[in-house]
Amino acid sequence: MLNPKSLSAAMLLSAASLLVVPNARADGKPSASLAALKGQMDSVEADLTAGNLKRIHHFAEGINAAVKDLDQDPSLDETRKKRVAGYLKNIPKLTDAMHDAADGKNLPETKSREKKLKAQIDLLVKQFSPTSKSKAAKNDSPTEQ
Repeated sequence: MLNPKSLSAAMLLSAASLLVVPNARADGKPSASLAALKGQMDSVEADLTAGNLKRIHHFAEGINAAVKDLDQDPSLDETRKKRVAGYLKNIPKLTDAMHDAADGKNLPETKSREKKLKAQIDLLVKQFSPTSKSKAAKNDSPTEQ
């Protein structure tokens, strides 16, 4: 049984996970948005693991808010900007599908939708990794003959 102090701490942690971190990038870099996205996805995964579907709608909104303007990042070249824009069109569809499955109290379907969303987000995040930038630069450079 939890004592009142432990219960208060647990409630604060739970409330903190409900906060939607806005897509604020004061430094002009996507790191804050990607960190917010990771936090939302971690919370979804934790809730689904626990069989809790009640907060999925909230996390879906947080995910959509976190990725909202990532295609406007100035560090993206045109190729990656197009990819990111495509992923950003898919993410709200995937979060809606996950949310609908959760509203239907269908845990297996919600987990399945979360896996598809995670795959799309993994592709999105890779566009901001230093490795993808160096590969893009290498592919754009002229080859010697």
